[in-house]
Amino acid sequence: MNKELAQIVDLTVKKEDVRYEAIQNQFGHSLSALSQGISSILEDTEKIPKELREKLLTSLWYAGKLQTDLFHKITNLRRTLLILILSKSIREVAGNISPDKFFHIHILIIFPSE
Repeated sequence: MNKELAQIVDLTVKKEDVRYEAIQNQFGHSLSALSQGISSILEDTEKIPKELREKLLTSLWYAGKLQTDLFHKITNLRRTLLILILSKSIREVAGNISPDKFFHIHILIIFPSE
């Protein structure tokens, strides 16, 4: 959550967002570790038999896909929780912003100066 949004939301919403952010950070670290494992398997083709390598890579790829999907769902959940506290007119504008840009967009785009 950017600092402009943090100023207008209540403490309960902030705490909830912090918890979801911590979960996303864990998923990020987990995906990084998973990618390092996949890279090791791909780099060491001579020591791992092809059939085993393919089996491992398939399982690890699927695990990464599941983790990435959960990360995306948490992003959407965080976005929804924040959009719900905005006024109706601002909610309509914010609802059209993609989740990856929502948390980083400058609040002045949503709240133009009068």
